[in-house]
Amino acid sequence: MGGDNLSNLDKWKNADIILKHYPIYVYSRSSEDKNPFSNHKGIHLLDVPMLDISATFIRENIRNGISMQYFLPDKVWAYIKENGWYKNK
Repeated sequence: MGGDNLSNLDKWKNADIILKHYPIYVYSRSSEDKNPFSNHKGIHLLDVPMLDISATFIRENIRNGISMQYFLPDKVWAYIKENGWYKNK
């Protein structure tokens, strides 16, 4: 998940069960992503290069007619195109 979502983890349904039974790998987007969950044994903060690509970026580009084919798995891109998702109406 993106680091920005980590700060909302306590609002997720069954967050305690998820944390107890599953590891969560976090792609940190900034130093501000640190929060009380950062030290949880099931949370793994990844030290990776920052890429400023978000779901919002992808949706907005598709709306503007820009191909996001190389930002998404082939099956996801095909599904979005088949269903006409995110197109301007």
